Amino acid sequence: MLKIFRKSLLSWVLSKEQIYEAVWKADPEHCGAAVANVVYSLRRKIGDGYIETVVGSGYRFVE
Repeated sequence: MLKIFRKSLLSWVLSKEQIYEAVWKADPEHCGAAVANVVYSLRRKIGDGYIETVVGSGYRFVE
């Protein structure tokens, strides 16, 4: 999942659907919980300051 964030420009916001499609290569119809759980796990591993939640839009990778 980090590769997806790194490939995009840092200022781009990726929706949960875009992340789900890129990571799991499946229809993102019910993807919200899966993406949120992975983001939560990543934040615990790499720290809170790298993935920003953009309310109503998705997530953004920040440095």
